[in-house]
Amino acid sequence: MPQSRDRCVSEHSMPEIAGRVAEHAPLLLVYLDRDLRVRFANRHCEELFGHAPREIIGRLLAELVDARTLAHALAHVAELERGNHAPREYLLRNKQGARKFVQVSATADRNPEGRSVGYFACAGSVALGLGELVGSVVCEMSALAAERGVRLETRADGVATRVNGDVRNLRQALARLVGAAIERSHPRSTVRIHVGETEERATFLVEDEGMEPVLAGHLGLCISRAIVERHGGTLHVANLEQGGAALHVELPRLASDDEGNRS
Repeated sequence: MPQSRDRCVSEHSMPEIAGRVAEHAPLLLVYLDRDLRVRFANRHCEELFGHAPREIIGRLLAELVDARTLAHALAHVAELERGNHAPREYLLRNKQGARKFVQVSATADRNPEGRSVGYFACAGSVALGLGELVGSVVCEMSALAAERGVRLETRADGVATRVNGDVRNLRQALARLVGAAIERSHPRSTVRIHVGETEERATFLVEDEGMEPVLAGHLGLCISRAIVERHGGTLHVANLEQGGAALHVELPRLASDDEGNRS
């Protein structure tokens, strides 16, 4: 066995192995120098953003992203310099302008004197289970519902439905919608929450039995709508004839593994 391992190592030099790992790792790998100029990007750059590595290598990060994303990246770099290696979520755009959330983990490349000379980063898209996300929101809101004597009724036809996005912001948007429905409801009434899907969209519906119509300028709805639209989705509000309101969210749905294998 030792001879077999030695033979395997001799067939591929360490630089060659390192190159193969960098190129074929199942994540986007990027190296930026001290000036945040891209010095290396593997093939997943094209899969995630539609840019071949040759299109971005040698370019400054400031040339590739908008001002808001650049500010977010600079704050990330500052945290790395302080020793905080917690991953950050970024909203990036591909060539066609489509938005995608990615989670970026990074670390500083330091010389023998401990000075940063560049940054290693890896990134992958963030896929969220909408059913799981809604379940956590319902658990959070159950105390408020109990306090007001409101019953929460949930149904999930698309529990495995996945969406791409920022966990914290999407959770905030859904929690605000459920919270608004609870606050509008009278004691012994029911708030109904439904998770589903269509061919291309994930759906989230909240219905309440409140007596007053929902106002277009409701702060919680405005915040939720901004978050949902930032994720490429829509939020529709309808006041029901029998009383109450329906808050209907649609988000772009990610294909399941089986669908991806069939495509």
